[in-house]
Amino acid sequence: MKAFIHFLFTCLLLFALISGRAGTCAETDSLSFPASPPGVAEIIPRLAELKQQSADLVTQLERLQETESFLTPLKDAREQADILIPATTNLSDPSNWNFDRLLDTRSQLVEQKDKLGTLLDGISVRLQTLDSLREHWQNQQVFWQQWQESLPEDVLKTQREAFKQAVEESQKAQQRIVAAGEPLITLQGEVTQLQEQTLNLLALVDNTLQTMRGETFQKTARSFTSPRFYRQFNPTLMDEVKKGVESIAGLDSGFFRSQGWLVGVQLFMAILLAGFVFHKTRRAEASEEWQFIIRHPMATALFVSTIVCSPFYSAPPALWRWLLALLAAFSSAVLITGLLDDPRKKLMIYVLACIFVVTLALQIIALPLPLYRLYLAALSLLGIPFLLVLAALHRKVPGRRKDFFIPALRLGAVILFCSFVAQWLGYSTLSSRLVESSMNTVFLGLLTWMTLHLGSGGLQYLLNLPMLRRRRFVFRFGRELENRLRRLLVTFIVGCAALYLLEIWRIFPSAGQAWRTILQLEFALGQKTIAIKLVLMAIVTFYAAVQGSWILGALLETEFFPRRPLDRGVHDSILKLLHYVVITLGFLLSLSLLGFELKNFVVLAGALGIGIGFGLQHIVNNFVSGLLLLFERPVKVGDMIMIESEWCTVRKIGLRATTVETFDQSEIIVPNSDLISQKVTNLTLSSEQSRVVVQVGAAYGSNVQKVLELLTACAAEHPRVLKDPPPSPLFVAFGESSLNFELRAWVAKTDYRFQVKSDLLSSIDNKFREAGIEIPFPQRDLHLRSLDITTLKELFDEHSVKDTERH
Repeated sequence: MKAFIHFLFTCLLLFALISGRAGTCAETDSLSFPASPPGVAEIIPRLAELKQQSADLVTQLERLQETESFLTPLKDAREQADILIPATTNLSDPSNWNFDRLLDTRSQLVEQKDKLGTLLDGISVRLQTLDSLREHWQNQQVFWQQWQESLPEDVLKTQREAFKQAVEESQKAQQRIVAAGEPLITLQGEVTQLQEQTLNLLALVDNTLQTMRGETFQKTARSFTSPRFYRQFNPTLMDEVKKGVESIAGLDSGFFRSQGWLVGVQLFMAILLAGFVFHKTRRAEASEEWQFIIRHPMATALFVSTIVCSPFYSAPPALWRWLLALLAAFSSAVLITGLLDDPRKKLMIYVLACIFVVTLALQIIALPLPLYRLYLAALSLLGIPFLLVLAALHRKVPGRRKDFFIPALRLGAVILFCSFVAQWLGYSTLSSRLVESSMNTVFLGLLTWMTLHLGSGGLQYLLNLPMLRRRRFVFRFGRELENRLRRLLVTFIVGCAALYLLEIWRIFPSAGQAWRTILQLEFALGQKTIAIKLVLMAIVTFYAAVQGSWILGALLETEFFPRRPLDRGVHDSILKLLHYVVITLGFLLSLSLLGFELKNFVVLAGALGIGIGFGLQHIVNNFVSGLLLLFERPVKVGDMIMIESEWCTVRKIGLRATTVETFDQSEIIVPNSDLISQKVTNLTLSSEQSRVVVQVGAAYGSNVQKVLELLTACAAEHPRVLKDPPPSPLFVAFGESSLNFELRAWVAKTDYRFQVKSDLLSSIDNKFREAGIEIPFPQRDLHLRSLDITTLKELFDEHSVKDTERH
């Protein structure tokens, strides 16, 4: 957030600088001089104009030499320097080093440097304007002198006084300009000196931090077994503690004068958020993801207001920074425990919050290193049995779910043991890093988890607002939109957490520095060097193209197509082609960001052609067939087709294949080329109507006319049989054992065919029974004309034996 504010302020400053230069150029242009000396008649008018310009210059110089707007920031910078200089005076003594205190001092020095740079830019703009004015009045003086020399002697006798006044007026103007620039130059010198001092301190802090990073695994202090370690505990050590406590006691009134408005904004935001959460509690409108904040409205208000407003404080006093950390730690602990059910996990969260607050307080007061080492050692000795006992108690809980809690407790005990051993042996930097970084990592993970819940609940609440739910797009695609936004939110939050993790483990001084370093990384791809920054931009561009394609298609499907009488197949074709176009443009733009020129793809196209010739022809054939299906639309989404005597409904026409669904809801993947090159029966291409043919037989001797009348009646009585075209009963053939008839009827939709056919068959059977018309079935009679005597005798003897055995 600070980086964004600095960026915005720099843009405004550059705009002001350009505007000032433009204004100066405009003024200079308006005071331009002619190429040749003017006539005598213009002497008096130009002298009057010169005097008017001189009067206007006085007003302009009063505005330019005003320094009150610079004095207040400069005073604050001096006060801040008076605080920061003592913080870096003892850096030469390794026994007084404190990594976290140095990081905090560095951030304040960077902020001080940026403020002083802004002051210098503002002063430089004014000095540049004064230089332009001085140059202009010098040219005025030269102009009048040259004009005077170009006139004849008789003219000069009467106008000599006018030229004298013009030259004197020009000289006075230059003197005023020089006098107006003196306080600005003095102020510029003071700011420059203060900035050089700040830069020197910043360089010293950076070198110290770099040295401490390199000495992480080196012995940087005396071991606990060394007598010299215990000689450090003397009255001087306690005096340093008192000085540290006194340095943060109370709040400077200047802080409230300059940033009291931000304190008021934070308080107002907390009250407003608490009221909002109470309101949602009464109305029970909160989403499931927000239930933990509904139960703790005050903690929610304090946490959000503190997190939002803290980055905007400019070099706050140490006590105020500790108070902000206290609010953030315990309000987040309350919210995190609202997501947990196990009391042991809740206890662990509160213990970590207390340790965090106490450790930060000791760092802020710059507790001497020997005492701080004892604190970390005591913390390790007390923490090891506490974590092991807590793990044992949690393990005995009946019916507990397996999670990471017990392994995390045991890992924490191992880290504390390693920290104590390192502290005992004199590896102070390693010990403090293990304890502090591990604790901050746990808090970072918990805060990330809670932030994901807050963000997910916010998305769910926003998309369920009545105002948005009334929109067709949100009503139909709200769930899909929420899932996409949630995935984007998770990526962003986890990415930020990863950057802060690099800062926590002191790999980089800040998350911003880690991000800038990652963006500057490069790797070689052949003869081309590609920066990670360009890769990320390409990924973001392609991702934006994919998401933009989906959003555009969804908007067309919900807002545009319902208002246009277009066929469903046309809808699908437009959406598919639009998707392909947007994705292709996004892909090409991503490649251009990576530095690949389209002309370089000629070689790739040749290689692709060879690949198509060897083994990709089927893929290309299916792709082109898919395009033909979209343009020609012989088969479209929703059509009912027959493939290999299988009735199917087209569900999706993809890039390579088409997905169809059978009546038993099985899905068949059909290559697009099969739908183009082979014969496909489309039952709904131009019309939804379909004909039902029912075949039935009547026994010989039945009344044919009566049968036809009954078939007509069966079709007329069915509600789904169309009147136009009318049903037609036909006597089609004399069969082997029946008179064969057909009833042909039309239905409005193909989906009705099977049900209507079943209903007609049932109705025909009932009416034929009532009318006494027999529906015959095939019969077969066997006639033996001749048979061998021997064979007949064998059959007879076998039959006799079987009868004897049965009896």
